[in-house]
Amino acid sequence: MKNELIFSNPTRLSLVNSKGRCSFDPKFVYRVICPILLLVSLFAVSACKQSPKDQVQKILSNKQIPVEEKIRQTSFLLLGDRLKEIEISPAVVLNGSTSDQVKVTLAVGGNSALTFLEQKEYKERMKLEVALLSFRLLQTLKELPIESLRISIIKPYYVKNSKQEYPEEFEVFRAKLEKASLASINGFETVDSFAADSYDSPDPEVLDVMIRIVHSWKVELDELGRVEID
Repeated sequence: MKNELIFSNPTRLSLVNSKGRCSFDPKFVYRVICPILLLVSLFAVSACKQSPKDQVQKILSNKQIPVEEKIRQTSFLLLGDRLKEIEISPAVVLNGSTSDQVKVTLAVGGNSALTFLEQKEYKERMKLEVALLSFRLLQTLKELPIESLRISIIKPYYVKNSKQEYPEEFEVFRAKLEKASLASINGFETVDSFAADSYDSPDPEVLDVMIRIVHSWKVELDELGRVEID
């Protein structure tokens, strides 16, 4: 790395010499103009780049994209590399026939067996992360015919007292949310689910909805208490 120095001789930075003639220094122009052009180009690119929220709205407003594909594309955009699996299937009514609504099953969790969380906070914080992902996804897709969302945590873990050096994947949590039950959660439709950078630092209104979601879902599997942080 080199230092940037400023010279005390002002004629070094002047385009006009003492005799009034233009003194053009190509190296100086290259050093000054090129960084400016680069900054302008970067600013233009960043200004044109759409946020995930804007990209999702573009997908949802496209009438040529089928419902299932809208759900799939939106899930990948909002969940990113945390999304491991997604399955979309028709909902079945009491007489055994299928309805126009669909059931969505997601697996999230990432690919790392490492965490920054402490033992005492691990279980609840993992649930809050799932709650935020569910909140953001279902609020975004509230106009689509989704009957329910089943979401699982599947991620790698090291097996205690095992001779195997590499982690194995386990499903440690699974819960089901009925979309109809979310309408009764205060703030589900009005609070901006994007007002949170992550599950552990949301706005108070977002956190309140996340906690209500945790209390409303039907837990089908909970092995988070068996996880030890070493």
